[in-house]
Parts: sequence; C-alpha cells; structure tokens
Amino acid sequence: MSAASFLRPLRRPLGFGFIGLAGVLSIALVVAPFLELSWGALAGAMGVLFVAGEVCFFVGVLLLGKDVVKWLKDLVAKLKES
Repeated sequence: MSAASFLRPLRRPLGFGFIGLAGVLSIALVVAPFLELSWGALAGAMGVLFVAGEVCFFVGVLLLGKDVVKWLKDLVAKLKES
C-alpha cells in the first residue's frame, strides 16, 4: 500500500481539520492581547499565531482540492466587485 493510497481517504477530514485549526488559531489571536505577557512576548506570540493560522488554512484548502480553491476564487471575485 503506497502512501498516496493510504492518505486518500484522510484528505477530506484532514483538510477540514486544518481549516478548523486555523479558526481556533484566529480566535487565539484575538484573545492573546488580554493575556498578561510582556510586549515582546505578546508580539512574538501574535506573529506565530498569525503565521500558523495562515499555513493551516492553506494546507487545509490544498488538501480539500481544486473545487474548494475554485469556490474561494469565486468568493474573492464577488467581494472585489462589491
């Protein structure tokens, strides 16, 4: 059994899982300023949360496939029109 055939049934749950994790990281990004951290630690934590959230989102989209990418492109095009 190759790695590709092993991961094929897991692509959809993993994709939605990564997108869900990106949402959790976005919420953590909003909550982070209310923690009692120094300014430097807060800036570092918020930077890491932002980058990790973006990476998780795009990995999730790539795992879900070209239909989701097309849907996101259409959504961005509609938002640019209005």
